Amino acid sequence: MKALRVIGIDPGFANFGWAVVDLFDVQPRAVLAGLISTEKADKKQNTYAAHDNVRRAREIAALLRELIEAFTPLALCLEAMSFPRSSSVAAKMAMSWGVIAAQAERFSLPIVSISPQAIKLAVASNKSASKEDVARGVAARMSGIDVEVARVPRGKREHCYDAAASVLAARDSDVLRTLLQTCRRD
Repeated sequence: MKALRVIGIDPGFANFGWAVVDLFDVQPRAVLAGLISTEKADKKQNTYAAHDNVRRAREIAALLRELIEAFTPLALCLEAMSFPRSSSVAAKMAMSWGVIAAQAERFSLPIVSISPQAIKLAVASNKSASKEDVARGVAARMSGIDVEVARVPRGKREHCYDAAASVLAARDSDVLRTLLQTCRRD
């Protein structure tokens, strides 16, 4: 059976976690994982926040496009958008989602969106699982993920684990089940 390759994403603006995953009938395998980090412009540059946000969105778009071109996934799996209390954070999250939607359209990729609670339940059997519980659950269910995540700075690894967890939680979606059936026939 040919593996179903997908990219899991933990959408964010400052920290955009991703994991390239091969799904098989048995244990999924992490191919590569990482983090796209964007920084706000230094205030000394006199850059408008809106212009700076566009620059940061373009950085995410370029790197996501490179990932898709390099790994040719058949789908994108994402943690669904949660609605933070801050309007500034909500706007940045929406920009991150806009980048993802544009790249999905460009490459004709389906998006499977999974709620944070469903992700936690799928990998840690608890809707209110901690970040550590999610990381342990992903590591127990996906080969190679700990090796890949170890390349990311310690305080930011949760974003990669969340990206991988979105893939695990999406395995039962209609989209991934259909794609897996197609891979089995190939």
